[in-house]
Amino acid sequence: MENIGYKKPDYMEIGVKTFKKIDLIDKLKGMLGTKIHVYVDKHIGTSYPDDKITKYKINCGYVTGFDTPTKENLRAYIVGIKEPIKEFDGVLYAIVNKKKDFEDRVVVVKEGEKISDKKD
Repeated sequence: MENIGYKKPDYMEIGVKTFKKIDLIDKLKGMLGTKIHVYVDKHIGTSYPDDKITKYKINCGYVTGFDTPTKENLRAYIVGIKEPIKEFDGVLYAIVNKKKDFEDRVVVVKEGEKISDKKD
């Protein structure tokens, strides 16, 4: 029988990633409202790597020091800053819990800022 590209899921790996995700979310919940440092690698106004037309509308980056299920740095969205920046010290405002994969994100804002759904 020919292999048509189907790979049997590694249920042990999925289980370990699931427990790591739960631990990470619990840790982040306890850190809501605390200061956090973000290294920006996707600057506002720059293009997506695979799509030169679509531009980032916010600064995006990563936070080091977290044990993530994917073994990569924790990704972060910086909200409320209107110009490109290289690094950012802000407050952990929210957790984006992605249900379909293990790459959760955090939302970081300037200290004292509140997010609303109003458009400027």
